[in-house]
Amino acid sequence: MLGDHFGIRATNISGLFYASAFQAGINEFLLYDFKSEKRLTLPPFAHSRATYFKGSEKSHARWVQVDEIFSSYLPDGWKEDKNFKGVYETSHFLCEVLDAIDLKSSLLLTRSIPNLGEAQRHLPNELSVPLSTFLDSISKTHCAGLVPQSEISFDQIKRLQEILESTLFDRFSLAQQELDDSNIPSESALPAISKAADRILSKHRNILIRKEAAVGLLEITPRLVDAAFGRFPGALAELATRAAGNLLKSDRRLVIYDLGSIVRGAFSDDLKRATSVFTDQDKGSSSPE
Repeated sequence: MLGDHFGIRATNISGLFYASAFQAGINEFLLYDFKSEKRLTLPPFAHSRATYFKGSEKSHARWVQVDEIFSSYLPDGWKEDKNFKGVYETSHFLCEVLDAIDLKSSLLLTRSIPNLGEAQRHLPNELSVPLSTFLDSISKTHCAGLVPQSEISFDQIKRLQEILESTLFDRFSLAQQELDDSNIPSESALPAISKAADRILSKHRNILIRKEAAVGLLEITPRLVDAAFGRFPGALAELATRAAGNLLKSDRRLVIYDLGSIVRGAFSDDLKRATSVFTDQDKGSSSPE
């Protein structure tokens, strides 16, 4: 950790991630049910809203299967090869999407939605065609969101908890849920989200600021099932098609909240502080000529 090495207080990425969920109006976090010693240490205001889902063994098996399928088409060591970085991130993202569809939930990403980029030219058609179609099918937009003004302090925790339990936040959460409904055009849901965010902000400007949330929307259509999910190789096609079919029947769209810029900003702030400390130490240790 940067903070450990340079003797500074590094940003609490876990706390920042959950605080950033203010952007999405999240009223429940669904987390993998790992053994207790592997569970995340949650900030108090998120702990009461966390549920560990019991299907993590099924999810783990699916991740292993996807990894094996990708590996059967790619050279040895592909996961460590920087040329395949976009492929590795996309394979993980695909698994996260399948998990979210399974759980009928939205997806919070601590990194941005992946881009195959130059990696696409290293892929066989069996993978490049469905992966590209899958990623291209995610429409990008922005909606109103809220984040704490600074790193969460002990004194702010109680106030954040009060906001999360307020009627105003419930209305913000309900407005966000309209994005899930494929029968409601996304452009119709956005103004209601903006109004609900502004109502919270009007009463809590001293602790929250408005920050646009980057959102990806995956709307399943029969054509997309055939063109993307059904084109994956082998057993992956069956896995993906089944999940996509379930989403299609439910009249839901998958909402993907991209928190990557917030997390990258936190790491950047840590690096700047570390660089500053290092520079000061270097000046202090240098001797005059």
